[in-house]
Amino acid sequence: MVWFSQWSHGQPWVWAVGVVILLMIHEIGHIAAAYIYGGQWLGFQGTLWGIGVRLDLSSSPPPARWRTLVAGPLAEWLAIVTAGSLWSSDWRVWISLGLTNALLNVVPWGIVPNDGTQLLRYWAEARKSPRYRLLHRS
Repeated sequence: MVWFSQWSHGQPWVWAVGVVILLMIHEIGHIAAAYIYGGQWLGFQGTLWGIGVRLDLSSSPPPARWRTLVAGPLAEWLAIVTAGSLWSSDWRVWISLGLTNALLNVVPWGIVPNDGTQLLRYWAEARKSPRYRLLHRS
């Protein structure tokens, strides 16, 4: 934890600001992908487990749902790699932020509607479709 103390100058708010900035980049990634696929941004929503965006993808092609979900973590990881490249002395902080994001948001917990859980649900729905069964017949 010495490296964290040195990076944050002993101020926990520095870590908190980094998390908030990455959260904003993550949600902007979802919003940008929704617009690319013809969706609409309906606003932010706060819940017990975090903050998210409400999107309407009803007029978008079916792959837009999972692509929009993946866009958030990709935008965040791109920001982490960029920041880690620019401030390489603090690479451990950026790695820990990325791993924390993966653990909390990308891993499908099943009970929390994070990006990983939603991707798992979309994958399960797709496996039930006749088109999937036709393409993946043994």
